[in-house]
Amino acid sequence: MIKASGRINVITNTSSEADSHLAARKFVRILKRIGFPVKFRDFGCLQLCAVMDVGFKIRLERLVAEHPYACTYEPELFTGLHYHMTDPKCSITIFTSGKVTFSGVKSSAELAKVVQVIHPVLSGCVLRDELRTSPRA
Repeated sequence: MIKASGRINVITNTSSEADSHLAARKFVRILKRIGFPVKFRDFGCLQLCAVMDVGFKIRLERLVAEHPYACTYEPELFTGLHYHMTDPKCSITIFTSGKVTFSGVKSSAELAKVVQVIHPVLSGCVLRDELRTSPRA
């Protein structure tokens, strides 16, 4: 998206900030080739998105009971639980399968801090298989 101020927002699906930097440089190069007088400066990532698998299943009902102030969970509308973290500011979507998505973080250091904060919370809500075998007669 090219704004009236001359700033360009490049939305990429990259796995690192360095890859995003490279994608933005390529975009500027394309604009130069078609005749626009552009310069590459003031590069920055506005928002990062990440996906993580915690390695265990999560009991979402318990999580919402323990953190009602931060959670939104309506299983009849959406299978994931939305967890709104305020410090650092981040929106987290948590699924029973153990998959977690993070959005709204500004840097990879901030993402690491979010993971350090949320992992102990999720560890307290492990879904254990409650299969009981009946005794043989």
